[in-house]
Amino acid sequence: MTMHKVATPLGFRIRKPASYESLQDVRVQGYMRSLETFIGRQPADSLQMVLCVLPNNKSELYYAIKKRLSQDLGISSQCLLAKNLTSKGAMSIATKLVIQMSAKLGGEPWTVQIPLSLRERCMTIGFDFYQKSLNAASPKTGALVGTLNDDHSRYFSVTFNYRNEELEQRLREGIIRLLEEFKLRNHYLPTNVIFYHATIDEARFTNGTIYTAAQNLCDEITNWYRGQSDSEFGFVYIGVTKQHNTRILTHRGSCGDGNPVAPAQMMNPPPGTILDKDIIAADGRGLEFYLVPTNARQGTVRPIHYRVILDTGVFSGEVIKAYTYKMCHLYYNWSGAVNVPSTCQYAGKLAKQAAYAMPSGPNTKLSPLLHYL
Repeated sequence: MTMHKVATPLGFRIRKPASYESLQDVRVQGYMRSLETFIGRQPADSLQMVLCVLPNNKSELYYAIKKRLSQDLGISSQCLLAKNLTSKGAMSIATKLVIQMSAKLGGEPWTVQIPLSLRERCMTIGFDFYQKSLNAASPKTGALVGTLNDDHSRYFSVTFNYRNEELEQRLREGIIRLLEEFKLRNHYLPTNVIFYHATIDEARFTNGTIYTAAQNLCDEITNWYRGQSDSEFGFVYIGVTKQHNTRILTHRGSCGDGNPVAPAQMMNPPPGTILDKDIIAADGRGLEFYLVPTNARQGTVRPIHYRVILDTGVFSGEVIKAYTYKMCHLYYNWSGAVNVPSTCQYAGKLAKQAAYAMPSGPNTKLSPLLHYL
């Protein structure tokens, strides 16, 4: 009832559920048996989504549900803790739930104003990975998430398992798959791709291997592109670093007298603050900046460090910086800004879920949907 109440003003229509299934056995095996019984009673391909009420937040049950529905059957699912059904904040919880469900079914809960130069024939891709084992040599699960429309609010995803030496090949294959899907949806290829690569090992910047890898990737994708289109192709490769020791503070009022600023006068800079001078390494390798995307709830804000590793595109540095900040507002699991562009945030979420729940990868039917939110 509450979900129906909040869904209508949001323009999201929720029909009466096709069926309910009550459980006596709340262990993983009991849930799986009931899930199979429930699915077996439904007409083929009739289920859009399954809502599961969980007794606790133990990951074993959650990932078992995701594996069966997302990997094996290609059905979106939404999980909800039982305690939230009777929570005092049920209305707020229901609103967030409805937004999530809408996004998982292909909806666009909100958009931002994309710079005009980036609206037409431009695709943004984010990459991140997750590694379950602490052993550096063990396989990793990577995810690529790319935009499909002018508002950069619809996405397509690709996942893969890899070892470090295989990453360049997997990225090339994944990006080409995203380009093919973009062409299928829009009937043309994008003329520019902005690629955000999250969680790069800092050693790769120090020894320069990331620059070589970026150039090789760009060359291979450009060669493929020229076999598909007569248009020029621009590729912007941006490294995204979240873990570092740099902090940025601003001060209250003016300190033009040259005296040191007292600690009590220091404060976190507001969201949207960009620093691209003074503390940036002047190595001549391209645009580099720190961006403060969100308010710090406590402590000192940690800005996100962006480095343009390779740029054959047509966008100015100011456009890239403004666009990067805007993309931090398109993550549909949070109503404000997140730390990194939405494509990176989605990729990180998908990589972790795939590593634990979808070892064979999500069902291809779900690739155009944010089923992993």
